[in-house]
Amino acid sequence: YSTAGQREASIEDQLRECREFATRQRFMVVEEFHDAAMSGNESNRPGYQRMLAAARKKRIGVIVAHELSRLSRNEAETHLLREELEWLGVHIVTATDGIDTRQASMGILLSVKSAMARAELKQAADRTHRGLKGRVLAGKSGGGKCYGYDSHEGVRTVNKAHARTVSWIFE
Repeated sequence: YSTAGQREASIEDQLRECREFATRQRFMVVEEFHDAAMSGNESNRPGYQRMLAAARKKRIGVIVAHELSRLSRNEAETHLLREELEWLGVHIVTATDGIDTRQASMGILLSVKSAMARAELKQAADRTHRGLKGRVLAGKSGGGKCYGYDSHEGVRTVNKAHARTVSWIFE
């Protein structure tokens, strides 16, 4: 799961569907990789890096992902991943959005899906920014922790236990 709005069970749900898909495809699952609460826009995720290491060591021949955006939401990263995996002889197959790099014509669809994942990421960021701006314009906190204050439902109040320290800093 990549956003605070998603359930922690989201990863297990995706893994379950990938396992079921792998069984239908007669793939043997040798290892599972995941990154909780990290965006697919980042390539330095620990699970993602372990997956790449497994591919480079030829421990896996097919990567099954729930959908392409679970691997990457960055078009350049997706392109580099596809190029490297192709060179290694490792394929990407998704359980829900029709990607299967074992098929020769998959490059175009993979590029389109990658662009869609990136657009989805930007759309989510725009919505988040719009919501935070609305909170600030309504006089509420835009988020984040600020020493010396407590926040409840977007309303900040002075934390009396920290007030002395804050006053000392400003003096």
